[in-house]
Amino acid sequence: MLAAALVLGLKLGAEFHPLGLIGVFAALFLMSVGLSSLFVLTAIRSKRWETQMAVMNSLNLPLLFASNALFPTKLMPDWLSSFAKINPVIYGTDVARQLLVFNPSTTALVNDFIFLGAFAILFAVIGIALSWRYLSK
Repeated sequence: MLAAALVLGLKLGAEFHPLGLIGVFAALFLMSVGLSSLFVLTAIRSKRWETQMAVMNSLNLPLLFASNALFPTKLMPDWLSSFAKINPVIYGTDVARQLLVFNPSTTALVNDFIFLGAFAILFAVIGIALSWRYLSK
């Protein structure tokens, strides 16, 4: 995707370094662990796969649309921008933008990784605990 974006005219940040890609992958890994654990929570409780897919789409799409991936948060209404502050997608896209396109801010990157790490750990622990509980029956 990055190569296609470069062909289409993406200008990388002045401080871009290929090691920044590792940071982007780390942020995406943390976000995917948290979201996967959240989806395990729904899967472990549903009896049919259709229910699980409906619930996952009901969670996934609002997270995307309420993030800064498609629309800047400063232009969002107050109620939506307050929800966006706890949206993990915002933190993942912020890391990617800082490391690939903009000049990175160390404080913002650390805050983004702290949030994504806490999100991943919290939902992974809850997902593991519920999996042990429901699968051991």
